[in-house]
Amino acid sequence: EGITTMEIVDKATYDLLIDFDPTLSVYFKESYQKPFTVQCEVQENVSTFNNMFDYDVMDYRKVVDVIAFEEGSTTGVNTLFSVEQTMAQQSFHAYSLGNYGFDILSWHTVKDWIDTREKMFATRRDIYFDPRTQYLRLIPQPRNTQFYGLLTCYVEKPLRDLIKEKWVLEYATALCKIMWGRILTKITGVSLPGGGSLNGDGVLSEGIEEKKTLEELLMDGGFGDTDPPLMLVM
Repeated sequence: EGITTMEIVDKATYDLLIDFDPTLSVYFKESYQKPFTVQCEVQENVSTFNNMFDYDVMDYRKVVDVIAFEEGSTTGVNTLFSVEQTMAQQSFHAYSLGNYGFDILSWHTVKDWIDTREKMFATRRDIYFDPRTQYLRLIPQPRNTQFYGLLTCYVEKPLRDLIKEKWVLEYATALCKIMWGRILTKITGVSLPGGGSLNGDGVLSEGIEEKKTLEELLMDGGFGDTDPPLMLVM
């Protein structure tokens, strides 16, 4: 109770639950994955972090956008009497006979025709992804069927990679100055030891100016070590 499916808990919380009731261990699964060697053999004695989790915030890495979807089907080159199979056979026999009867230009011509056919008859599914809810919609919706597909996604960086960026560090400092300055402006009539005073307006204006400068640097290419972004995701 209180823990939902696929929720990530840290080791201390897990140990506390197991000490309370050892039978609860069957409901949990380690969020570590076994690394693979070059020969695709699993290394049983080595554990590494699972790339889908951000352990610093104890949450999943969110998908920013889904840019492509390739649906697996039974009409590929391994199926007889399909367009893809015929094109593969023609290419093989053409080059084995000395580039006779079928060339690269013909290949691209047929591929363009296949793409046009998919658009005309709506044989390719459309994808709609909502980054806020993290739900992906397929249109037309699959019904009473099962298939495999390949998604190409943009995934946000882990927190430990973001805080290494100089721009992020200075931008966070500027936001802290703005927050601190707004708090100091609410405090008036307070004298510090030695005759000093709280200058909230100065801290606030300094933070706002640094924030504006950093945002301009982001659009102009950062600190000169990166190219300016073509698309800004807020």
